[in-house]
Amino acid sequence: MNALKFCLTGNFRDILGYSLVLVFFCYLVSFACVAPSPGLIGAVAFEIGVYLCFLVYRIKRRKAKSVHARQVIVDTMIQCFPGGTKIAAIFSAAVALVGSLLLVCALIDATSFGLAMAGQYKAASFMYSRFPVSTLAGFNPGHTMELLSGARMKAGSYAEVERLYEALFAIRVEHFGVRSERICDLYADFGDLAQRRGEFEKAEQYYVRAITLSKEIKVPQGCGKFLTRLGQMKAERGQFGDALKYLNEARSMRERVFGARSQKVADTLFVMSQVYSQMGDKNEAETLTRQALTIRDSNPSQTENLAFYSALFTLLLMGAVYFSTSKKGWLTRIALKKLHNMADHESLSTGAYENISRQLSVLSDYARDQELSSVHADKKRESFDDLNAAGFLLSLSSQN
Repeated sequence: MNALKFCLTGNFRDILGYSLVLVFFCYLVSFACVAPSPGLIGAVAFEIGVYLCFLVYRIKRRKAKSVHARQVIVDTMIQCFPGGTKIAAIFSAAVALVGSLLLVCALIDATSFGLAMAGQYKAASFMYSRFPVSTLAGFNPGHTMELLSGARMKAGSYAEVERLYEALFAIRVEHFGVRSERICDLYADFGDLAQRRGEFEKAEQYYVRAITLSKEIKVPQGCGKFLTRLGQMKAERGQFGDALKYLNEARSMRERVFGARSQKVADTLFVMSQVYSQMGDKNEAETLTRQALTIRDSNPSQTENLAFYSALFTLLLMGAVYFSTSKKGWLTRIALKKLHNMADHESLSTGAYENISRQLSVLSDYARDQELSSVHADKKRESFDDLNAAGFLLSLSSQN
């Protein structure tokens, strides 16, 4: 029972939050170690430093009067609503349950990621396949291992990347089947890896596999990106005829699937302009570049910066709560008035009155409300006077 009560407290929620942040920082530090760069290391160090400063500040502020007073305000406002106490308890239980599940999922994924970091790819593949927790967030199974492969690719560890891709291939075959769109994407990734290693024939084979399988299973968005990659590689090797053949096919496919004015068509046009530029046809290159820029300008990015708006809303909400619960804030005044009315209620039990008196004392001291403090003191003085009178009568009875 005590353990259950502790799970409903703010301390338990803090522990969950600190644990989730610790797991997140473990991922960041791992990526910084795999592909170290001044920018990444500086960003990770800055985030950890800011969070540690926040954590120290919060720990030091635990005993501050304002912290306890604001908790009293929250508890009092909850009691103002019918069934508010039960709703608050249910909400606390839901937060504790969801937070616990998130932490369990994070630890499972972190264990799988740790095995991959240690080079135990078969064990990592087994864990990712049996516990695909990343799919709950809408990602592929083994998503963090995909991120690890990208970091190792950036670091130039191509042998490790190939082993990671093989483990990812096994995971995707088990979850999506050998003839699926995710397998097409991985074939293209194998092609990119082979191209980076200078194995152009092997890269072409993987690209052709991705294109062929995409056409066979009729992938809804087509295989324009694979055709574009293959055409770009052919151009880099000086095979301009083959490059333009694949790029024209990619362009027509993307126009048919996404529309002639889509950004994906513009991406292919940019690659085609580079090919014509390498061939020495400046006029055609400029024409294609203008077409691509026209499409890009007519399709401004519609992606909303959700992180920015979320942070802005959070800051505004925190500011509103801070000022409304300040010493002269309107929520502070309402809570004081409510506690004063509750303290004057005659049907209160002794335990309830002591709790309300404690809360009123904390909030009155915080708000420096002399009037309410004096009223509270008068009420306490009446109780002490009653106790003194009872004590005097009891002493007389003992003497008799």
